[in-house]
Amino acid sequence: MSVAAHVFGGEPEGLASIRRAVDEYEKGDLRGRLARHHDDPDGAFRGWADTWLHPGFVRLERRVVSRRHTGGRSW
Repeated sequence: MSVAAHVFGGEPEGLASIRRAVDEYEKGDLRGRLARHHDDPDGAFRGWADTWLHPGFVRLERRVVSRRHTGGRSW
């Protein structure tokens, strides 16, 4: 569903892509396709999408990635 979401998930483009996936899940056939592979497609999808779209998670992710790129130093 996503490539390197742990790196790009908090970026505007990544969040826009996740919002498009939510729209496809709610209005398209994504839920049905996931149901073929998951006993609980709602739990699997919402656990992923809701986590990435939660404002607190996005702030945490940006801070973690930022610290990785500065060698752990807070500048």
